[in-house]
Order: sequence, then C-alpha cells, then structure tokens
Amino acid sequence: MAEYITNYTPAPNVTDYYAEDSSRKGKDFMLGFFGMGAMLFIINTIIYLSLSRLANGASSSLALFNVGFSFLIFLIGIILAFAKNRRYIGIGIISLILVPLLIFGACLITVLGISSGRLF
Repeated sequence: MAEYITNYTPAPNVTDYYAEDSSRKGKDFMLGFFGMGAMLFIINTIIYLSLSRLANGASSSLALFNVGFSFLIFLIGIILAFAKNRRYIGIGIISLILVPLLIFGACLITVLGISSGRLF
C-alpha cells in the first residue's frame, strides 16, 4: 500500500481554454447561439424540401421528423461542446432554446393579463 502512495504523480495541469483570451467567451457564445440556429435552419430546409417531394401529403410526419432531428442535433451539439471544454458554445446552444420560450411566456402573460382586465 505504501508503494502506491510514494509513486503517486499528480495529473498535469489542464489549462482553461478561456484563460488566455477572455474575448473567446463572447465569440463562443455567439457561435453557439447564432451558428447552431443558422445550421439547423439550413439543414432542416434541405431535409424538408428534399423529403417533401418524396412523401406526398405526409407533411405532419415530416414535421415531426424535423422536430426530432433538431432535438437530436441540439443534444449532440451541447454534449460535444461541453466534452471539448468549449462550455460557452454549449451555453449559447442552451440559450438558443430557452430565450424564445422566455419571450413567448412573457408575451403570453402580458396578453392574458391585459385581456382579463387586470395585469397581475
């Protein structure tokens, strides 16, 4: 048991990707937020246009396929970003999902509050 303790070597210091240049945080966040949105738009448009010609009248199943495919791409993007220690890309991708939901919720609360005659 004592020989394991004496032969112990600590792990090498892992440098943080964002330690050298703090502007990388903003660049990676924007890459995750806008890059993932643009990539999904282009891929989903290509898939929808190519498969809509093959599947005549099956637009609901095609839309469900696009939603499932988008969700899968989001998960893969988030996992890869955090696995490669580029966490701000992953945070940007997560923000791409959450910001529209928050805006929709705020608009819904405002519209429902105004239509009922009282704000809160």
